[in-house]
Amino acid sequence: MVTEATEEFGVDVTWGAAEATIVISGELDLATCPQLAGSLDGVVDGPAGDVVVDLSEVTFLDSTALTVLVTFRERLESVGRRLVLDRPSAVVVRVLTISGLLAAFAVASSEA
Repeated sequence: MVTEATEEFGVDVTWGAAEATIVISGELDLATCPQLAGSLDGVVDGPAGDVVVDLSEVTFLDSTALTVLVTFRERLESVGRRLVLDRPSAVVVRVLTISGLLAAFAVASSEA
């Protein structure tokens, strides 16, 4: 398990037998996205399997974060893996809906 956190942002990566689970909390913005991208890079380079991203504790999401998530999804798909958004917070669902990107992601369940 890999855990990185700041006062307003945290990312926790856990490897299972068939998938990786990433729990993200706090604000996803210009300041935190480099740290998020670094954590996601490690997942893409890790063992094969789908990746579940728990977004239930995300309190803010900007366009920088959208770019990181879309790029991460594309990188996974290019190596035959799938990204699933799990329990996106109402804030995340709203931003994905407004941006027209909600349908671009597999969503396991939603809090909105």
